[in-house]
Amino acid sequence: MEVTKDFIFEAATKLEEFYNQRNTNMLVWREIALMTKESYWVMPDGQYKPPEDGEMRVILPIAFNTIESYLSLMLTRPPVVSVPASEIKEIHQQDADKIEKMLYAIWHKSSMNKVIRDALWHALVDGWGVIQVCYDPERDLEGECPIFAASVDPLGFYPMPAKRAGEWEYVVLIENRLVGDLRNTFILGKDRRTRAVKSAEAVLADFDDTDRVKVLEYWDDTVHAFMIIPIVEEAEEPQLRTGDWLLPPTKHDFGKIPFVVWHGTELPFRDRGERIGISVLFPLEGIIRYACQLLSQKATIIARYADPTLVTKTAEGRGFDVPQPYGGQLPLEIGEDAGFLLPPGVSPSVDIQLNEVIAQIEQAGLPRHVMGQLTMGRLSGIAMNLLRTPVLMKIAYKQECIEEGLERLNEIILRTVENYVAKPVYLWGRSSIGAPIEVSLDPTIIGGYYRNQVKLSASLPTDEAATTAMLTALRQTNVLSSRTVRDVIQQTLRDLVSQSLEDEEDQILIETLLSMPEIQFALAQDVAREAGVRLPEQMMGGGAEAPMQGAIPGFGGGEMAPQQTPWSMQGRGTPTGPDMIRRLAQLSAEGAGGRPTQHPVEAAGLPPTLGAMQGV
Repeated sequence: MEVTKDFIFEAATKLEEFYNQRNTNMLVWREIALMTKESYWVMPDGQYKPPEDGEMRVILPIAFNTIESYLSLMLTRPPVVSVPASEIKEIHQQDADKIEKMLYAIWHKSSMNKVIRDALWHALVDGWGVIQVCYDPERDLEGECPIFAASVDPLGFYPMPAKRAGEWEYVVLIENRLVGDLRNTFILGKDRRTRAVKSAEAVLADFDDTDRVKVLEYWDDTVHAFMIIPIVEEAEEPQLRTGDWLLPPTKHDFGKIPFVVWHGTELPFRDRGERIGISVLFPLEGIIRYACQLLSQKATIIARYADPTLVTKTAEGRGFDVPQPYGGQLPLEIGEDAGFLLPPGVSPSVDIQLNEVIAQIEQAGLPRHVMGQLTMGRLSGIAMNLLRTPVLMKIAYKQECIEEGLERLNEIILRTVENYVAKPVYLWGRSSIGAPIEVSLDPTIIGGYYRNQVKLSASLPTDEAATTAMLTALRQTNVLSSRTVRDVIQQTLRDLVSQSLEDEEDQILIETLLSMPEIQFALAQDVAREAGVRLPEQMMGGGAEAPMQGAIPGFGGGEMAPQQTPWSMQGRGTPTGPDMIRRLAQLSAEGAGGRPTQHPVEAAGLPPTLGAMQGV
């Protein structure tokens, strides 16, 4: 398929018509979520209905609270990213951990949690949430992270649906922009000798910075293009004339369309733009307006009770000067009378109706107990789980769609690193539990391996102690492996424990070895040799041999300076987990009568008992 100006212009025109009703719905849902009065008090023709004299109006924050409840429910805890090892792809756990740290570092540099929250807000309110993966070559030249993600306003996002679910034939981004903004993007700070900059200068030469143009940005799996169309302002309605390339069709290396989309409520109608995805406010729109009307009627009656009309009865119909403040004296002639005109009280049916409306709102939205507003006393763990299950059923599919979208996002990010990053870039960031990480953004490590997993954990009340006890019992009965139990417990108690299984297993092995008396004695000998001192005789035993200064078992009986221990030889002052394991394994082999070796024992050469503890 050849990408031409006419093709993009016709595609944009058809897509604008296809998604016209979708965009109208989006604007209405946004106004409802933002609690604007024009969206709540509407006449049958869609116009705003102004209040009558003395009418009180109350807008309930139901829509706003519903959106915030969904956001708080699904994003209170940051998403957990994991990259599993692969036997088929020959990706070992060490390389998988490096790829995982790359993703966390890029997420940190992109403020990904905020990007996800913005896109999820649009998905819940507008029905469409869109994230785009971007590459900035200037940052790459400066040695900074060149890859980032950005949330896209779905009002300007026009995709052509494909046959496969979750995929698009192509995407056109449509928006009106100032020419000055385009000059800042495509010309200023760029090398003016390049063909792309010269072409952009020629196209924008006849425009002032304050002129508006319509920008069509085209994406498919292989091609990216920018096209601008001047807007004729003199006509009654802005008209368009022939467009020009701001960026002609150019091959990109993202591997696929660099957009990820999810919906607030996904529908199976991909032949109608307004029914592909809808807002979670769709079933609440009418009933929220009705609830606001009922409460406003009660508020109006209360206001009239507070300031009722004064009725007087006199022979000549004379008026009264009511004394202020209240509590003053009002003199009356014989035969005169005064009183207040009180409105009728609120009918009990109004309160009954209002309670029924609130119950329907909770069924269509989220129940109150999700946000801690319990309607009963203290709850047991069983009752808590019974309340938790229906909410999980309501959000389970939404959560799964978001997780799949973020996994596709990570896949695009890894493809971008492979195809665009020319040399390794040092990055640092934080994991999902806030632990600091650092990594080299090296495309050679990825090796075409894009598999990853993203897990969202809804912050619902749960009996974590019971879950942990159950997992422990399953491990003791050999129903689950230690690794699986540790992985699940880490997801359950993610705020308390590390997320790296390899680091955790290393630490457990180190602690197991250090608790063995033989290892403790061997370490004491090692330290004494490095320090050039003798161990006490009660530790050495009667037949023990005095240590040589600087001599370490396993190195042929020769001498080695204290600064040349296995880890200090690598330029580190503090041993890492793998360093400790190799050294402890070496000492264990020597303590068990093993033959001294010239180098520290690697993981593959561990004694059988230690190999079993490490799981190799």
